[in-house]
Order: sequence, then structure tokens, then C-alpha cells
Amino acid sequence: MKKPHFKVFEYGAAVRGTIFIFGGWRTGKLLYQLAIHRLARYGWRCVLLIPETKLISIGTPYQEIVDAAASADRHVSSYIALDPAAKYLVMGISLGTLYAADVTKKHPEITKMILSAPFGDFDQHVELWQSHPYFGKVLRSQPTSVRGSAQKLNQIGITNDIEKLHTKDVIICYADNDTATHSSVARQTIDQIKQTYPATIVHVSKGGHYIGIMKNYYWLNTTHQEFFR
Repeated sequence: MKKPHFKVFEYGAAVRGTIFIFGGWRTGKLLYQLAIHRLARYGWRCVLLIPETKLISIGTPYQEIVDAAASADRHVSSYIALDPAAKYLVMGISLGTLYAADVTKKHPEITKMILSAPFGDFDQHVELWQSHPYFGKVLRSQPTSVRGSAQKLNQIGITNDIEKLHTKDVIICYADNDTATHSSVARQTIDQIKQTYPATIVHVSKGGHYIGIMKNYYWLNTTHQEFFR
């Protein structure tokens, strides 16, 4: 890929601290404006990182998704280096949950993480993608086998080095009928996390991928405002 892995936008002043928001695939910044404006009023600087659309396209190797994790880390590190003692939170949505989880585990300065519509074990995801009208084509265009693609993608995301979350406050939200990031995989991943970290907060919304994400945001905003204080 010649383009940067992320489009980056900054909003607000870091009165309380900084929230890194890793957006979903094929989304624009307007989708996040309501959440960002509210967080900015709470005194948070919001750094929005939207993944490049071509990260998931026919003919683009999954290695690009993995390589984007290094780009995400560089962006986050540049902010933390300016003020290591400040407060840092991370939020990830859909594809963005891979990068949110990855940077959270790499940086002790990040104390809280929210994942909405998370990806889990890619051994399961790729099996489910094979019958998907679009993701199946992307999967078949990869230079590796189905198993090899799963191994590559599992280098990043929440299932890799889960033990590094032991000092973090974590909220995970998903929808009960998500066919993009797969509700069944989310349930198994969350069960795995809660075996080690029972304090993990979990919320399940009714609906599919996009409706679930919107309901998750509403739930966070109405029941867990203290998470952002």
C-alpha cells in the first residue's frame, strides 16, 4: 500500500487526558463526531485513527493489516512521549479493535480500553469468512492458505498476549447477531478473557454489526460515563 495505513484527526484539548479512537473499516470521521464532541466536553483530547479502506480489499495481502499495527503504535507513541504521566484511554470499533488492543498491551500508560464489535481468534473468523460474499473473495485472494492467513492475522488483536491486559480496565461490547466480526467468536474470546480477568465488563446489544455498534455507544454513554472521568 502506498497510502498511510490511517487517516488521523485530532479534536479537543487534553485537560483530562487523551483518548485514542481506532475507527472501523469503510467509515468516515463524521460517524464519530457525536462521541468525539461529548468526550471533548469532558476535557479529553480525541485522536481519531480511521483505517485505510484498502486494508481489506481483494488482492491486498493480510500482511498490510498486520503492518498497520506498527503504524498505530507509532502514532500512539508520539503522543505518549510528549507527556508520559498524562492519562490515556483507548477505544476500538470493529477493525479498529485490533489496533486498540495491540497498543493497549504495548503501553503501560494506557489504563483503560473499550472494544466494540471486536475480532477474536482468526482461526474461527477465516472459517466463517469462506462463505461471505465479499470477505470470502478477499480471503481467496491471499498469497497464503486459509490456515496461514489466520496465523498471520492472529499476530495482532486481543487474543495475542492476553496476559498483558492484567493491569487494565476493560469494557467489551458486541451484538448478538453480528456476521462481520461474528458474535459466536466474540463470546468465546470474552469467555477466555474473563477466565483470567473476571472484572472485565461485557455488554451485549441486540442486532447486527452496525446497529450493535450504535447501541453499544448509547449504552456506554448512558451507563458508564464514569469510565471517562
